[in-house]
Amino acid sequence: MTFDRLDGTSERPQCSYRFAKIRSCGGIHRPMRYIVRTPRKSENRNLINRGIALRLHLRKRAEDKQATKEGYHRPGHARHRFDGIGRVFLYWFGSTPNICVADLGVAKQLLSDRTGLFPKNRMNPIVRLVGKGLVMTDGDVWHRHKKVLHTAFNVDKLKVMTSTMVDCVLSMASRYREGRKIFLALNEIQFIAFSTLWTDYIPGFRFVPTKKNMRLWKLNKTMRSTLVQIIENRLAAQDTDGYGSDLLGLMLEACAPEHGQAPVLSMDEMIDECKTFFFAGQETSLHMLNWTMFLLGTHPEWQQRLREEAEAGEPVPAGDAVPLIRRRTRSEVELGGVTVPRDALLTIPIATMHRDREVWGEDADEFNPMRFDGGAARAARHANALLSFSMGPRTCIGQNFAMVQAKAEVAVILRRFALSLSPSYVHAPTDVITLRPKYGLPMIITRLDA
Repeated sequence: MTFDRLDGTSERPQCSYRFAKIRSCGGIHRPMRYIVRTPRKSENRNLINRGIALRLHLRKRAEDKQATKEGYHRPGHARHRFDGIGRVFLYWFGSTPNICVADLGVAKQLLSDRTGLFPKNRMNPIVRLVGKGLVMTDGDVWHRHKKVLHTAFNVDKLKVMTSTMVDCVLSMASRYREGRKIFLALNEIQFIAFSTLWTDYIPGFRFVPTKKNMRLWKLNKTMRSTLVQIIENRLAAQDTDGYGSDLLGLMLEACAPEHGQAPVLSMDEMIDECKTFFFAGQETSLHMLNWTMFLLGTHPEWQQRLREEAEAGEPVPAGDAVPLIRRRTRSEVELGGVTVPRDALLTIPIATMHRDREVWGEDADEFNPMRFDGGAARAARHANALLSFSMGPRTCIGQNFAMVQAKAEVAVILRRFALSLSPSYVHAPTDVITLRPKYGLPMIITRLDA
């Protein structure tokens, strides 16, 4: 900065250097305040009275990654996180406190809450994938969406859809071509969203025209136009063929004007719900089936038992497709002896909790379907310990649909094929929204009638 004198010469003011130093210090001060001062301030005020000692976030992440890498090939590989810490503990993401809730009683308290004290995490990368559908909404919007979608997921409708599910398995999904563009777009959006996960914590960054952001915008535009076309085709065919007997058809029927006072979803809301169920149907159901095939492939005796049973018992998931449930606190609250401040993140590590020997017994790491012989609710030492579909008011609305679908798929596959794990398989579960095999799941499939 310079000032012009009246005589035509220029002078650089002394304050310029000082101002630059102040600005430079301010640039350093802000991130240091984010990383160190705010967390320390919370601890000094005793807002959180138990947790991991404060460490720089990058160091904590490095330790976490190393511990996870070392534990990949052990059953219950995430259990190392609780060693010497307890089942409710604190860790930091910058200045944001994160509370890990691995205690079943505290998790039930959190998930059963009906006061709205524990809403969904606002900065969730899943929003990039599915928009603001049922899974990502709260309050009145969530109640309105659930009222519409509950009709599509009632038991009687699911019974009608069972034969359709079997036909789809036999024909390798006859309508896959119609939704292929959406599946491909979702796959790429998922990859981009998680490769830029850290940017979700930078306000406004998603509006910056970076290469990846522009690709996301294009993919979302493609997905929207494809879904609009599918919905409009269904609406046009209403008078002749009806809305259809699949989830989209049932949702359109529930939103139809002839239902009088029934809540109606806008086109944007229907698109977000379609994205939600495309993602849920592909990702969660796919990886639940993946881990089921993995366990059956490593336990051939159970394949034979399932073939011999004329009537299978209550179906239960053999693997957790979603390893974590996340919430945040709307106000300061007490959880498991920990005073948690407002806007803290809460993480329930359900995949790890399902291997807790105190809850599931000494054979918690073993594949033992007989533990569910009396029903999922009584499978563990504590009632309702299975949290694969959450619990309470936010229990997954598609739980019955997913279980009926999984049962149909497993029955059709085992009736025709014997499964075994390929020698090239490397066991490395990895969490990318859903829990998946990091290096794929190569299997040897043998026809039984060959």
